[in-house]
Parts: sequence; structure tokens; C-alpha cells
Amino acid sequence: MYILATIIARKGSKGLPRKCVRPLLGRPLIEYTLDHALASREIDHVVLSTDCTQTADLAKARNVATIHRPPELATDTAPVDETMRHAVATVERDIGRQVDVVVLLYGNIPVRTPQAIDHAVRHLIDTGADSVRTVAPVSKQHPDWLHRLEGDRMVQFRPNTIHRRQDLTPLYYHDGAVVVVTRSSLLAATEHPEDAHAFFGADRRAIVQRANDAVDIDDAADLALAEAILKCNTRKHHPEGGRLPNPERLPNPERLPHPRRHARDEDKDEDQNMVHASQQGTTARHMTVTPDTRTIPAMGIYPLESAEQDIFTIAEAGVNHQGDINVALAMIDAAADAGASAIKFQMFRATTLVTGSAPTADYQVRLTGHTDQQHMLASLELNDAEFDRLTRRCRQRNILFLATPFTTSDVPRLKRLSPACVKIASPDIVDHDLLDHVFAMNIPVILSTGAAEVEEIAAAITLADQHNARNRTYLLHCVSRYPTPLDEANLGAIATLSRQFDVPAGFSDHTLETLTGALAVAAGACILEKHFTLDPSASGPDHAMSLTPDALAEYIRIARAAKRSMGAGSLGCSAGESEIRKVARKSIVAVRNIATGERITREMLTLKRAGMGLAPDRFQFVMGRTAARAIQADTPLESNMLA
Repeated sequence: MYILATIIARKGSKGLPRKCVRPLLGRPLIEYTLDHALASREIDHVVLSTDCTQTADLAKARNVATIHRPPELATDTAPVDETMRHAVATVERDIGRQVDVVVLLYGNIPVRTPQAIDHAVRHLIDTGADSVRTVAPVSKQHPDWLHRLEGDRMVQFRPNTIHRRQDLTPLYYHDGAVVVVTRSSLLAATEHPEDAHAFFGADRRAIVQRANDAVDIDDAADLALAEAILKCNTRKHHPEGGRLPNPERLPNPERLPHPRRHARDEDKDEDQNMVHASQQGTTARHMTVTPDTRTIPAMGIYPLESAEQDIFTIAEAGVNHQGDINVALAMIDAAADAGASAIKFQMFRATTLVTGSAPTADYQVRLTGHTDQQHMLASLELNDAEFDRLTRRCRQRNILFLATPFTTSDVPRLKRLSPACVKIASPDIVDHDLLDHVFAMNIPVILSTGAAEVEEIAAAITLADQHNARNRTYLLHCVSRYPTPLDEANLGAIATLSRQFDVPAGFSDHTLETLTGALAVAAGACILEKHFTLDPSASGPDHAMSLTPDALAEYIRIARAAKRSMGAGSLGCSAGESEIRKVARKSIVAVRNIATGERITREMLTLKRAGMGLAPDRFQFVMGRTAARAIQADTPLESNMLA
């Protein structure tokens, strides 16, 4: 897989002439895009297509090859895909190999999130799509809130009665930050000259960003906006003068997970990296292959401690306490003894949550005998005084207290308990009124995604953005089937959630297995949630799909072992391997006695263990050299033996 990034920048511009070299915070505008491309771990080759000499000089200063953009492709009406095809043809001719994927970067976009390019590339590769673009949510310019004018009379563009933002159908626009297309789609577009978007192919995917994650510079006002955002981003990344918040003011920050990014598996060896780099006129950028350790912003106000942060495990008590406060207290003790990071309860009042006629699910009828939800849930409620006792016991046992509110009236009840974070159940990912209240709590929010469509998840993330809450939002992959068969767990969705929505992801586990937590960790989960019960035979909706305390402890133990086994992900010989490396590898060894001054030939040498001398890959270094001193037969060669 060979990935080409093509940066396009024209000299002419109606709104802002020579805008690509206009200064922004003391730097030419084009430098930002050059830096974005060169920082990517996915891109193999970067070129700039331009008709501007000054822009080309700035690229050359960064060892980025430039392609002269012919006049017919440098007009404001020239199709962008023609410029891309011209760049691909030029690069393929120069490097003598075929490009597989093309990343289009506009030179007039100085604001991009650090991970946007690599996320888009990986999404294209993982999904097999024809194209991937970054998009942002439409806000006040939504078509349902637009009007056309008949004289000065306002007429709705699309008749409707929507007056609340959260009731608008989520819509998105391409923000211009990143476009990734396959070579085949780009070239096939020539067969459809009437369609300016044909090069996007048939399967078009998106990566959702925030509205301010990209700024397309067309005029001086855009420059001012970009400057403000860049300054603001700098302050966000260095709060309180670059210091993390005081951990003493925060509840158990060390118990929170460490959101990570996972780099695409490297499929190039060092020689290939050197060749690719030399083709760009640069030094190799991947001589030491290490995992991508960049992170998205910290989880809200909680600082992240290290890359070795423990997996965050939530013991889901749910309603398995049967409405009995003593059972609930005993469950806290059991969860703490099992080693869980947190225990979670459900906070609701049956009469405000469900109607009197709401039926129960088939599995609930089978397990509880109740045929209506309100009657079933009324027997499982806990009151505020009982929740006070639960939070006190959690503090005594050094385990975090969490709860899921189900209605807006439950949010003040929960807020007064000062929870470390709040969890939203899968059915309520579409309850935007509830989400508005929860995001306003200004604490981390965990959203389960069971039975949710992609558009519904995207709408919830858009709402988080509107509350400036994405940096404290987590998504949990969840299968809303009770219990979930192992072959339906779909653990690959964990990485997809994290990559597509740019937030850390975890797994709300409804299987009956103790192994699935470890599998989820290997799949990228940083949070695990698992139901447990003190009595699997008890009557209730969730007991039959819950683990016993002993099984929960085993679940957590295996998951944490999986976390440890993941390691740092770096490549190379570890300290523990060094001894075996020495005794099991071969060295270049003399077959016969070699006299001082004798020229060494292949017939004089062989390979034998142990690896104490020159390695086998140094044969060409040895051949034709002369012996600096006498070398006895069966002696491993060393560099100081050669003249």
C-alpha cells in the first residue's frame, strides 16, 4: 500500500491574492499544511502542486518535492480531480511505482486536528471505501432553519415547525480538511466528465469533526478566525500555564483509563523506508518503528498519568440489588474485592420513566414474570437516602461510584452525589434533552451504543461538541442482546468507534464469558463494563446474564493481564531477549586459518552460532577486506580483525 499526499496551492485567489504565503502567526499559511502532511505516519510520499514560486520554495525548504501546476490547472474553475491525476501521473513516472491511495490537502487550510489525516487514511483502508472525507455538523445554517426571500417576505426553505436545535436532523458538510481517495476511483472519474464528484467513487465515507477543527481560508476574516483558533488550541493544550490540574482536587484520577491511538501496522522494512525517503529527498522518517502514542485530549478534568494506565473496569450492579439497600451495599464490597475500578447503579423513578402500559421485553417476562415495565421497575428503585449510603460505602472501599440517570429529573439527584463520571444507557443515546443536561454537568460522560445507528452516534457526538465536551466523552461498543452470543460480540467495532468519532472507546459486555474483557482490551478497549450479581438464580431482569463475584474477579484479572501483555507496542529486541539473541544468532566465522594481510574471500567464511561476532548481514562488509592480524579457524570475525 503506497500512499501519496498531494498538497494543492494556487498563486491566484479572488478573495485573498497569494493567500498561501500570507502570514499567520508569523508563518506563511502553506507551512501549516506542509507540516500536517510531514507529521503523518500513514503517508509515504508528499508533493506540492503549485504555480507559485514562493510557495514552491517553502516546500523545498522542507524537502517536499514540487510539481509545476500547468496554467490550465491553475484557474479557479479547474476541476480538483484533474490536478490530482496530474500529480499522480507525475509522481508515478518519477518514482517508478504505482500509487494506491491519494490524500488531497488544500494548502489554504492551516487548522487541522493532528490525527485527522491518519484517521481518514486508516478509515479508507479498513472499510474498503472509495473515498473518505472529513465532515462537520451543520448548526444554525441547517436547511430547516433557512429561508428564501420573496421581496422582503421570508419563506421557509423547507416547511417545518422545528424550534429546538436538538430536534434538527443531523446534517454534515465537507470541511475541506482531508480528502482521501483510491487511485482507481480517481482515474475512473474520467469516464464521467459530467459529474464533478465522480472521483469520490460509489462508496463515500466520512470522519466526523467539530466545526472549528478546520478553517478554510478565503478572506481576511477567515485568517483572523484561524489565528484565534490556533491560539485557543495552544491554550487548551497547555492549561494553567502548561500544568495539569491539581490531582488533590480530583477524585481518584489514577483510576481513569488512558485513551490511546493505535498506529496502522507497519508493512515496510527499513530499507524500503530509506528508499521512500530518498525519493522525497529526505532522510528516513521511520527508521525506528514505534507505536503512535499521540492521545486525544485528556478525559475532561482528569489528568492522564502514563501510557501504562490500568484498564478501567466498571462492575455493573444495575438493578441486581432487587431494590434492597443491604444487597446493594454488599455488592459494593464484592466489586471492591474483585478489583473493579468502579461500581455502577441505575437511578430512576418508574412512574417518570415508563408509561403504565409499557410492556417488558420477552427475556424480562421470562426472568421476572412481569409483563409491564412500570411494575417491574418500581420494585427495583432506590431512594435518595439509600444512594447517600451507597456513595459513602464506595468511599470507604476506595471504589468509584457511578450511576446511570434515565430522565432529566434524575440528573439533579445524581449531580448532588458528585459522581466521578456519568454513564448513559444505550436506549438514551437519542435522548438529546437528557444528553444536554448530562453534558452540562461538566464531568466525563460514557455513552453506550447498543442498537444505535451510525447517524445516531454521530448526532450524540455533535451534541457533545456543542457543549465542548468531546474531550471528556467515551463511547462503549455494546450489543443489546441479553445475553450476547460470543460470535455476535463484534469486538472490531471498538476500534471503529474510536477511529471514526475521535474519542476513546470501550466495551459494555453482555456475554456470559470471562474471556471477552481481555479480547476487548486487545481490540482497543480502555473501559470495560460487566454485569455481576450476588445470586445468579435470583428473580430479576439481569441476574441470568451476570457474573458471580468470583467470576467478575477472574474477568478483571484476565483483562488486566491482557492490558499488560499488550506492552508498549514498540518494535525491536527487548531486554529479556538479549541473551537468546546472543546465543541463538549466528556470526561470520573463519573456515580456515587466515594469515595477516590475506584478502578475504567467500570460501574462507561460514556462519555459526553464537552471535558474538559480525552478523550474517555484514558479509558484504567483510568480502574483499584484508586480515589485520592472523585469524584462527573457527574464530568469529570482529571489525578490528579487518584492515
